[in-house]
Amino acid sequence: MEKKNYTPSTVLMCPPTYYWIEEEINTRMNKKIQPIMEKAWRQWTVIRNLYTKFGLLVYEIEPYPGLTEMIFTANGAWGVYNEKEKRSEIVLSNFVHKRRRGEKEHYRKWLKERFGFAVFEIREDPQNPELDILFEGQGDATLATYAYFIGYGYRTNEQAVEHVKRLLCLEKPTIPLKLCDSNFYHLDTCMMSLPEKNALIFYGGAFKAGLQKINEYIKKHDAKHYRMEKNLADCLAANSVYINDIILLNVPFPDYSEEAFEKSARGEFLDWNDVRLEEIIKKEAGYSDLIKFLWELEYKIIPVYTSEYIKSGAGIRCMTLFLHTSN
Repeated sequence: MEKKNYTPSTVLMCPPTYYWIEEEINTRMNKKIQPIMEKAWRQWTVIRNLYTKFGLLVYEIEPYPGLTEMIFTANGAWGVYNEKEKRSEIVLSNFVHKRRRGEKEHYRKWLKERFGFAVFEIREDPQNPELDILFEGQGDATLATYAYFIGYGYRTNEQAVEHVKRLLCLEKPTIPLKLCDSNFYHLDTCMMSLPEKNALIFYGGAFKAGLQKINEYIKKHDAKHYRMEKNLADCLAANSVYINDIILLNVPFPDYSEEAFEKSARGEFLDWNDVRLEEIIKKEAGYSDLIKFLWELEYKIIPVYTSEYIKSGAGIRCMTLFLHTSN
């Protein structure tokens, strides 16, 4: 397998200034259970600082009143670096829910005017929204070693797959995966790809026929894989991120100790005698085998606490749009 660094050097985040559960637009949201904003800010700031600590360039897009989910920048677009044209190319999202559609103009302006991306759009008809081709960006798209996986069914239409493939001139095969469990409404809630290691982490119960496609990919490419049980999948463990040989492991539990939080905030890697490991496994035993799997792949792990964001059905990856500025 070709040795390649798959970690983009640049990410886009949005501060949680206006983050709130205004409307229940997925099954995990409950307007009666609102984020504790002091904790939300602390958690978001740790994520931002860890990206910077480990060498990523972090940009922030300005939040806007009323756009309470704009913090989840992963859903705003998805793109690649076009080696032939020597430029970054990206496709803007067409959001399902009306309350998120106002984000699009801000992503368009930032990505095109401020950052100089080649920005593409899929058909959207304000007069006839039923004709829209829906696509929710990085939330439904992920790069594997030998293919791209694109999820559809809840936030992305199946017909969007061909549009994205054509607009971005994707060279690797594109594998569409239909999502069938509304608790896993984006692909990044139930699948994590580790392309540098030719590995996949996923919850099979989120897919129907798509599970066969995943199994075929694993067999064809001899891919390492970890199949999550539902309890672990419900923790959005697949919504973790990698930075080269580091995994920022999504942990959604609210009752972590201050010692555990500070160890992660400092960027300390997990080990077997760590208070964080004890706390995490006590809450969900499934983390133990996943952590072993990641250690066997020679990853260093930092648990990242996201209790205020799982209230919106989100984790660390949802808060991160990776920008491909070079290969």
